[in-house]
Formats: sequence, C-alpha cells, structure tokens
Amino acid sequence: MKKVIILAFFISTYIFAEGNSLKAGIGGFFRKDIYKFENKNEFYPVPALSLVYDNFYFIAPLEAGYHFYKGDDLRITGFGRYSLFTGYNHDDFKDNLKNMDNRDDDLHLGLRARYSVGPTRFTFTANVSTDVINKSNGTLASLEMTQPIPIGKKTLLFPFIAGQYLSSNYVDYYFGVTDNESKKLDNTNSYNPNSSYKLSTGIKGMSNVTENIDIVFSGEYNHYGSEIQNSPLTRGSDNYSILFGINYKFKF
Repeated sequence: MKKVIILAFFISTYIFAEGNSLKAGIGGFFRKDIYKFENKNEFYPVPALSLVYDNFYFIAPLEAGYHFYKGDDLRITGFGRYSLFTGYNHDDFKDNLKNMDNRDDDLHLGLRARYSVGPTRFTFTANVSTDVINKSNGTLASLEMTQPIPIGKKTLLFPFIAGQYLSSNYVDYYFGVTDNESKKLDNTNSYNPNSSYKLSTGIKGMSNVTENIDIVFSGEYNHYGSEIQNSPLTRGSDNYSILFGINYKFKF
C-alpha cells in the first residue's frame, strides 16, 4: 500500500526571502528506494506551503523553527522536524518481508548552526536532533558544505556535500529485524545493527521566473554505511532522489 505524500521539502532549502512571506506551490518527487520494496522507483506529487514571519518559519507539514540568532555570517536555529518518508508500511515490501511490522515516522527536536564565509558565501551547516515521540528514540547529527553559484540575475545553484551520523537506536528501529519479526520471515535472522552514517552529494537550485513565482529543483545521491547495507531490508548501498516544483510567493 502506497502512502499519499504531502511534502514541502523542496521549499525548506529555499527560504532565502527577505522579509515576511507565504509560499504555496506544487511539484513532484522521484526516488529510488533503498528498501526492498515492490516498486523500487517511486514518484509522488508534492503540494507545498511555507511561511516566514520575522524569526519564525513553518514548512507544512515538515518543519517549524525559530532563529535565535541571525547575524551577517552566523545563524542559529531551533527546530522541530517531522521525519516524513522515514517510516514504512510492511505492505510495501516484496515477498515474505511483508510480514515485517510497520515503522512509524518520528519527530525530532534539534539545533542548527549555519555559517557563511568569504565573498562567495561558502556555507557550513551543522544539525543535531533527537526523536521526542518514542518512535526511533534515535539521534541524528550532520554537517553540510554548500557553495552558492549565481547564474545570471535570476538563478542560484547550490552544489553540496554532506555527512550524517545515525545513532544505533535510529538504525536499529528503521533497518533492524526483531526476534519476533524473524520468526515470521523465511530464512531471515534477527538483525540488530549499530550506529551508521550517510554520505550525500548533489545540487539544489532556485530560479525566479517573476517577482512572485520561482522554480525550485534538487538532485541528491546518498551512500549508506555497512550497518544499513547489511540489513535484510535493504537492496544495496545507495539511493537517489529528484525534486522539482513551482511556488507562488505572497509578501506581507
């Protein structure tokens, strides 16, 4: 059974608007899944809505946050993030893996620090967060490096590389197999992985069509550590995703 995805991820990368604004848009999301799902390549339509008001922002239904400090070079933010796409429904799996129990999406609270340097505004972004609704009980920490590249006056590209730490609780919840689950699976032992990592690279971009309309796009490749690669639930070591969308901005 497929989930209907209501996602605003692509807007979360592009809240660079000066002043207060509301954005509404539509787009699409394509991904190759790392899990052994019936359909390893999936496409989802993506409605989106975001609000920026002074130091507060809201990206429905994915993330809300508050900028505790906004300087010319440094920004420190507290945020809450609903981890859409993280969980799975057992019906999505192939063959006897359909006997797995479901895994729920979790909700993280965390801190983010973003620091930009030099005339080209090379940017470091560090995040740390932990699940607060007793789902994975996991912790995530990441560091991303991005170089903004202007193309003419209306387009910005953001090539990036990133590394993410995934705690043992997180990896075990989403990629492990419990003793009870292994009894329901043919030729599959229980699997209790330790902490792992994810390495990412890709490009994000935004192009202003008019003063109020912009197009956003993103392509990302991810490589996962051995604790995830060796899970009975995964089909390999990597996956990728492509995002695109169009937004209309209301200023107030």
